[in-house]
Amino acid sequence: FMERTGEARERLKRATGQDVSGYRAPGAYIGHWMFDCLMQLDFAYDSSVNPNSLFNKTDFDTRGIGTRPYWIERAGSSKKLIELPWPHKKLGPLRMPTAGGPFLRMLPVSYLAAGVEDSRRRGDTVFYLHSLDITREKLPSLASSNARRPFIFNFRG
Repeated sequence: FMERTGEARERLKRATGQDVSGYRAPGAYIGHWMFDCLMQLDFAYDSSVNPNSLFNKTDFDTRGIGTRPYWIERAGSSKKLIELPWPHKKLGPLRMPTAGGPFLRMLPVSYLAAGVEDSRRRGDTVFYLHSLDITREKLPSLASSNARRPFIFNFRG
């Protein structure tokens, strides 16, 4: 993980001419041990934790994590990393995801706006876009003919 992440960071830096200070886990999976690697690689922040009631793509309990940024520190180390957790909307006891990505493509704008506002009232919030979310070009289907569920794009341009 550390080697591949470091190499990916260097490739992005070479391609853009810009330093890369943040990390977002592909597929949104982040394990607690990955934070140590990110700190060793001197990333300033991570935005991979999605504390919601539908799924947990971590190897730790996210129930106590809100939407405000928080520091990840390790005993005996001066390095630290700020975590920018994804927003969610509280619906009774449930925390429903509202960050963007597939939610942006599948859910109504009114739901997303209410979710971001709900998170913002509780503190800070993040919203992310994938390049697929802002293109006007028609993209080929990524679903195979035997796919169990369709791959959904909902472009508004």
